[in-house]
Amino acid sequence: MRRLWLRVVLVVAMLAAAVAASREIFRAEQRIAENRRAEEAFTSDTWALTVALGELRTAQRAYVSAGRDINSGMVDVTRRFEGVSDQLSGLAGKATASGAITALNDAAAMIASLQRMDVQIREHVLAERPLIASDLIFTDTSELTGEIVDQLERARATERASHQAATAAERRTESNLLAGGGGVVLLVVLLLLPRAGAARVDEDAGADAGEIAADDADADASAGSVTAGAAGDLLGLHEVADSSPSEAAPPSPATGAAPAVETREPAPDLQRAADLCTDLVRSNSPADLPALLARAAQMLNASGIIVWVLDGTGNALRPAIGHGYSSAALARIGPLPCDGDNATAAAWRDGRMHVVASNGDGPYGAIVAPLVSPDHCSGVLSLEMDDGWERSEAVQSTVEIVAAQLATLVSADPAAEAARRTRA
Repeated sequence: MRRLWLRVVLVVAMLAAAVAASREIFRAEQRIAENRRAEEAFTSDTWALTVALGELRTAQRAYVSAGRDINSGMVDVTRRFEGVSDQLSGLAGKATASGAITALNDAAAMIASLQRMDVQIREHVLAERPLIASDLIFTDTSELTGEIVDQLERARATERASHQAATAAERRTESNLLAGGGGVVLLVVLLLLPRAGAARVDEDAGADAGEIAADDADADASAGSVTAGAAGDLLGLHEVADSSPSEAAPPSPATGAAPAVETREPAPDLQRAADLCTDLVRSNSPADLPALLARAAQMLNASGIIVWVLDGTGNALRPAIGHGYSSAALARIGPLPCDGDNATAAAWRDGRMHVVASNGDGPYGAIVAPLVSPDHCSGVLSLEMDDGWERSEAVQSTVEIVAAQLATLVSADPAAEAARRTRA
């Protein structure tokens, strides 16, 4: 291809196609990122709503607890019902899949049934029929809460599948754009390459002109002039063919440059965390705790977990159950004074989480979170963390949520509870 203007047009068209494809790929990546953020937000809100339902169930149990103020308990339950309804409304506003919307509507209807059941429970409590109230709390409301959690899980799974399908469609769009843009670039490069056959034809034509011009001196001079002009055109064509691709090609990155490495803060798997919280809500027996603690340790990269509760004196914390430690090791640890100078005792006294970061002397750190019930702190959850995971805010938040769930299953020693009530 000898015409310079046509070569320039091809180069401009190639650049335009590359820029357009890059712009569309960038927009597709933005949409993929939005899908990912929406999925994570929906999963997080579903998780929070599951935790709120567990706390609501714990608050209802206070109706039939000895020594509790019934009126304050009813006010607390009413407030929690309002919070659950608000969270469910916010979650429904984020749902995009029809299956997720249907599941959330079913969950809303079940929560309304749960509220009506709560009214019946209050009537039995006020009429001093604690056995009937207990039966409704520990049987009917427990089953209904489990069904609500199932609907929330169905909504989360459906919404996740919808976002994954949208992401897959965006990835296919990116592949098509890359293929189309690459095809345009390849076609233009092939058109811009010099053709050897055309050069040979020009050389043969120049030789024939030289033989014809040998019969006449004037014609020879004229033919020589024409031959020289043809050689000049051929050289110019080579120069344009050699220079155009290099001018059109984008600058290549330096071969010695090291690729940038993005470091990310460790974070638990949201799916596994949601499944663990769901199973904690459904659990009705401390016998389920060993398996649940093992799953929590694996999810949080913890080498050991201990659940501490108040002992019979009410002045010390004893290891009730653990994961990653033998029974003999837990027995050797013994009780810790509640006024001791350590993170476990401090978490119990303060009612808030404490983090012990690892240092250069060893690979382990720790996170300690209190097990807080509606009216007091019943114990402490301590985790021995590997690889510096205790510094991650996502890990710390997950530990707090797991501790909130465990608080509904773990209770203090009966003697310690009696001592606490006496002091109160």
